Amino acid sequence: MQLRDYGDDNYERRIPEEEFFSRLSGKQKFRVFFDLYKGWLIAVVLIAAAIIYSVFWYNSNKDNSSLYIALTNANTAVDSGFLTDGYVPQNVKSDFIVSVNDDLIVPRSMDTETSQYQDANVQKYDSMLLDGTIDISVINERLMRDYADADVFENLKEIIDDDTLNDSSVELYYQTDDDGNKVPVGIYINAIPKLAAMYDGDTDRYVITVSKLSGNSQEAGRYIEYLINQSLSGR
Repeated sequence: MQLRDYGDDNYERRIPEEEFFSRLSGKQKFRVFFDLYKGWLIAVVLIAAAIIYSVFWYNSNKDNSSLYIALTNANTAVDSGFLTDGYVPQNVKSDFIVSVNDDLIVPRSMDTETSQYQDANVQKYDSMLLDGTIDISVINERLMRDYADADVFENLKEIIDDDTLNDSSVELYYQTDDDGNKVPVGIYINAIPKLAAMYDGDTDRYVITVSKLSGNSQEAGRYIEYLINQSLSGR
Protein backbone atom coordinates (compact mmCIF):
# COMPACT_ATOMS: atom_id res chain seq x y z
CA MET A 1 0.00 0.00 0.00
CA GLN A 2 1.19 3.53 -0.78
CA LEU A 3 -0.12 6.70 0.81
CA ARG A 4 -0.13 10.28 -0.38
CA ASP A 5 1.98 12.95 1.29
CA TYR A 6 1.58 16.64 0.59
CA GLY A 7 4.85 18.30 1.54
CA ASP A 8 5.50 21.88 2.40
CA ASP A 9 5.34 22.78 -1.27
CA ASN A 10 1.90 21.14 -1.54
CA TYR A 11 3.36 18.75 -4.10
CA GLU A 12 1.76 15.33 -4.02
CA ARG A 13 4.03 12.33 -3.79
CA ARG A 14 3.44 8.70 -2.86
CA ILE A 15 5.33 7.21 0.06
CA PRO A 16 5.66 3.57 1.13
CA GLU A 17 3.41 2.31 3.91
CA GLU A 18 6.41 1.61 6.17
CA GLU A 19 7.61 5.21 5.96
CA PHE A 20 4.12 6.55 6.56
CA PHE A 21 3.63 4.48 9.72
CA SER A 22 7.07 5.34 11.03
CA ARG A 23 6.03 8.98 11.20
CA LEU A 24 2.92 8.31 13.32
CA SER A 25 2.59 8.32 17.10
CA GLY A 26 1.32 5.24 18.88
CA LYS A 27 -2.17 6.71 19.18
CA GLN A 28 -2.24 7.61 15.50
CA LYS A 29 -1.09 4.12 14.54
CA PHE A 30 -3.91 2.62 16.61
CA ARG A 31 -6.48 4.88 14.92
CA VAL A 32 -5.20 3.97 11.46
CA PHE A 33 -5.18 0.28 12.33
CA PHE A 34 -8.72 0.49 13.70
CA ASP A 35 -9.97 2.36 10.63
CA LEU A 36 -8.43 -0.22 8.31
CA TYR A 37 -9.55 -3.35 10.19
CA LYS A 38 -12.57 -2.29 12.23
CA GLY A 39 -14.85 -4.38 10.01
CA TRP A 40 -12.88 -7.52 10.80
CA LEU A 41 -12.63 -6.63 14.50
CA ILE A 42 -16.38 -6.14 14.76
CA ALA A 43 -16.97 -9.46 12.96
CA VAL A 44 -14.65 -11.30 15.37
CA VAL A 45 -16.40 -9.77 18.39
CA LEU A 46 -19.84 -10.70 17.01
CA ILE A 47 -18.76 -14.27 16.26
CA ALA A 48 -17.28 -14.65 19.76
CA ALA A 49 -20.47 -13.27 21.29
CA ALA A 50 -22.57 -15.67 19.21
CA ILE A 51 -20.49 -18.65 20.35
CA ILE A 52 -20.73 -17.65 24.02
CA TYR A 53 -24.48 -17.10 23.69
CA SER A 54 -24.95 -20.45 21.94
CA VAL A 55 -23.13 -22.34 24.70
CA PHE A 56 -25.12 -20.49 27.36
CA TRP A 57 -28.39 -21.13 25.54
CA TYR A 58 -27.61 -24.83 25.10
CA ASN A 59 -26.81 -25.34 28.77
CA SER A 60 -29.84 -23.30 29.85
CA ASN A 61 -32.26 -25.06 27.51
CA LYS A 62 -30.88 -28.58 27.41
CA ASP A 63 -33.68 -31.12 27.41
CA ASN A 64 -34.07 -32.15 31.04
CA SER A 65 -36.18 -35.17 30.10
CA SER A 66 -33.12 -37.40 29.79
CA LEU A 67 -29.91 -38.38 31.52
CA TYR A 68 -26.84 -39.75 29.77
CA ILE A 69 -24.58 -42.08 31.76
CA ALA A 70 -21.09 -43.03 30.57
CA LEU A 71 -19.65 -46.20 32.09
CA THR A 72 -15.95 -46.68 31.40
CA ASN A 73 -14.34 -50.16 31.38
CA ALA A 74 -17.54 -51.81 32.56
CA ASN A 75 -18.24 -55.53 32.14
CA THR A 76 -20.96 -55.45 29.48
CA ALA A 77 -21.87 -59.06 30.24
CA VAL A 78 -23.55 -57.80 33.41
CA ASP A 79 -27.07 -56.48 32.87
CA SER A 80 -27.25 -52.69 33.21
CA GLY A 81 -31.05 -52.58 33.05
CA PHE A 82 -31.27 -51.46 36.67
CA LEU A 83 -29.84 -48.12 35.56
CA THR A 84 -32.68 -47.41 33.15
CA ASP A 85 -35.67 -48.86 34.98
CA GLY A 86 -37.79 -47.46 37.78
CA TYR A 87 -36.50 -43.91 38.16
CA VAL A 88 -39.24 -41.28 38.43
CA PRO A 89 -37.81 -37.76 38.02
CA GLN A 90 -39.15 -34.58 39.57
CA ASN A 91 -40.76 -31.73 37.60
CA VAL A 92 -40.45 -33.46 34.22
CA LYS A 93 -43.64 -33.50 32.17
CA SER A 94 -42.51 -35.61 29.24
CA ASP A 95 -41.39 -39.24 29.23
CA PHE A 96 -38.04 -39.49 30.96
CA ILE A 97 -35.20 -41.45 29.38
CA VAL A 98 -31.99 -42.72 30.98
CA SER A 99 -29.41 -43.60 28.33
CA VAL A 100 -26.39 -45.74 29.19
CA ASN A 101 -23.17 -46.02 27.20
CA ASP A 102 -21.29 -48.97 28.69
CA ASP A 103 -18.80 -49.70 25.90
CA LEU A 104 -16.19 -47.00 26.59
CA ILE A 105 -12.91 -48.83 27.08
CA VAL A 106 -10.38 -46.22 28.22
CA PRO A 107 -6.85 -46.34 29.71
CA ARG A 108 -6.42 -46.94 33.44
CA SER A 109 -4.73 -43.55 33.57
CA MET A 110 -3.28 -41.05 31.13
CA ASP A 111 0.23 -42.23 32.07
CA THR A 112 -0.27 -45.83 30.96
CA GLU A 113 0.41 -47.21 27.49
CA THR A 114 -2.71 -47.07 25.37
CA SER A 115 -4.10 -48.64 22.22
CA GLN A 116 -5.58 -46.69 19.32
CA TYR A 117 -9.01 -47.97 20.37
CA GLN A 118 -8.54 -46.62 23.90
CA ASP A 119 -7.24 -43.30 22.58
CA ALA A 120 -10.30 -42.97 20.36
CA ASN A 121 -12.58 -43.68 23.32
CA VAL A 122 -10.80 -41.08 25.47
CA GLN A 123 -11.33 -38.51 22.72
CA LYS A 124 -14.97 -39.54 22.47
CA TYR A 125 -15.42 -39.29 26.24
CA ASP A 126 -13.69 -35.90 26.41
CA SER A 127 -15.80 -34.57 23.55
CA MET A 128 -19.09 -35.71 25.12
CA LEU A 129 -18.00 -34.37 28.51
CA LEU A 130 -17.08 -30.94 27.15
CA ASP A 131 -20.16 -30.50 24.95
CA GLY A 132 -22.50 -31.34 27.83
CA THR A 133 -23.74 -34.70 26.51
CA ILE A 134 -22.55 -36.68 29.54
CA ASP A 135 -24.44 -36.07 32.77
CA ILE A 136 -23.03 -38.90 34.90
CA SER A 137 -19.75 -40.78 34.61
CA VAL A 138 -18.29 -43.88 36.22
CA ILE A 139 -14.50 -43.74 35.99
CA ASN A 140 -11.61 -45.00 38.09
CA GLU A 141 -9.95 -42.85 40.71
CA ARG A 142 -6.72 -42.59 38.75
CA LEU A 143 -8.55 -40.97 35.83
CA MET A 144 -10.35 -38.74 38.31
CA ARG A 145 -6.95 -37.42 39.36
CA ASP A 146 -5.99 -36.88 35.71
CA TYR A 147 -9.10 -34.73 35.21
CA ALA A 148 -8.66 -32.81 38.48
CA ASP A 149 -7.09 -29.73 36.90
CA ALA A 150 -9.93 -29.45 34.37
CA ASP A 151 -12.44 -28.90 37.20
CA VAL A 152 -15.27 -30.63 35.33
CA PHE A 153 -16.94 -32.56 38.16
CA GLU A 154 -19.73 -31.21 40.32
CA ASN A 155 -19.52 -30.63 44.07
CA LEU A 156 -21.91 -33.34 45.24
CA LYS A 157 -22.85 -31.39 48.36
CA GLU A 158 -24.67 -28.98 46.06
CA ILE A 159 -26.81 -31.62 44.34
CA ILE A 160 -27.18 -34.58 46.76
CA ASP A 161 -28.75 -34.32 50.22
CA ASP A 162 -26.56 -34.63 53.31
CA ASP A 163 -28.43 -37.68 54.65
CA THR A 164 -27.42 -39.66 51.58
CA LEU A 165 -23.82 -38.42 51.56
CA ASN A 166 -23.41 -39.09 55.30
CA ASP A 167 -24.74 -42.65 55.21
CA SER A 168 -22.22 -45.19 56.50
CA SER A 169 -22.34 -47.10 53.19
CA VAL A 170 -21.28 -44.04 51.18
CA GLU A 171 -17.57 -43.41 50.68
CA LEU A 172 -16.78 -40.09 49.07
CA TYR A 173 -14.01 -39.24 46.63
CA TYR A 174 -12.51 -35.78 47.18
CA GLN A 175 -10.59 -33.31 45.08
CA THR A 176 -8.90 -30.15 46.36
CA ASP A 177 -10.12 -26.83 44.95
CA ASP A 178 -8.05 -23.70 44.26
CA ASP A 179 -8.55 -22.53 47.86
CA GLY A 180 -7.22 -25.79 49.29
CA ASN A 181 -10.66 -27.07 50.35
CA LYS A 182 -11.54 -30.74 49.97
CA VAL A 183 -14.61 -31.07 47.75
CA PRO A 184 -16.62 -34.30 47.34
CA VAL A 185 -16.89 -34.87 43.59
CA GLY A 186 -17.50 -38.61 43.47
CA ILE A 187 -18.99 -41.59 45.32
CA TYR A 188 -17.26 -44.96 45.27
CA ILE A 189 -19.54 -47.42 43.52
CA ASN A 190 -19.51 -49.94 46.37
CA ALA A 191 -22.44 -47.85 47.69
CA ILE A 192 -24.43 -49.21 44.70
CA PRO A 193 -23.84 -53.00 44.67
CA LYS A 194 -25.53 -53.60 41.32
CA LEU A 195 -23.25 -51.04 39.73
CA ALA A 196 -20.22 -52.44 41.56
CA ALA A 197 -21.06 -55.86 40.09
CA MET A 198 -20.26 -54.47 36.66
CA TYR A 199 -16.67 -54.01 37.88
CA ASP A 200 -16.15 -57.27 39.76
CA GLY A 201 -12.56 -58.43 39.40
CA ASP A 202 -11.28 -55.01 38.34
CA THR A 203 -8.29 -54.00 40.44
CA ASP A 204 -9.07 -50.28 40.11
CA ARG A 205 -11.56 -48.47 42.31
CA TYR A 206 -14.36 -46.66 40.49
CA VAL A 207 -16.47 -43.65 41.40
CA ILE A 208 -19.72 -42.25 40.09
CA THR A 209 -19.61 -38.53 39.42
CA VAL A 210 -21.63 -35.71 37.85
CA SER A 211 -20.38 -33.36 35.15
CA LYS A 212 -20.50 -29.61 35.79
CA LEU A 213 -21.06 -29.09 32.06
CA SER A 214 -24.18 -31.19 31.65
CA GLY A 215 -26.73 -28.46 32.41
CA ASN A 216 -28.77 -31.15 34.18
CA SER A 217 -26.73 -31.71 37.33
CA GLN A 218 -29.63 -31.31 39.76
CA GLU A 219 -31.54 -34.16 38.14
CA ALA A 220 -28.32 -36.19 37.97
CA GLY A 221 -27.89 -35.70 41.72
CA ARG A 222 -31.44 -36.89 42.40
CA TYR A 223 -30.82 -39.91 40.19
CA ILE A 224 -27.70 -40.92 42.14
CA GLU A 225 -29.69 -40.47 45.38
CA TYR A 226 -32.27 -42.86 43.93
CA LEU A 227 -29.65 -45.50 43.10
CA ILE A 228 -28.12 -45.30 46.59
CA ASN A 229 -31.50 -45.32 48.37
CA GLN A 230 -32.58 -48.34 46.31
CA SER A 231 -29.43 -50.11 47.50
CA LEU A 232 -30.02 -49.05 51.11
CA SER A 233 -33.61 -50.29 51.08
CA GLY A 234 -32.42 -53.67 49.89
CA ARG A 235 -29.70 -54.23 52.47
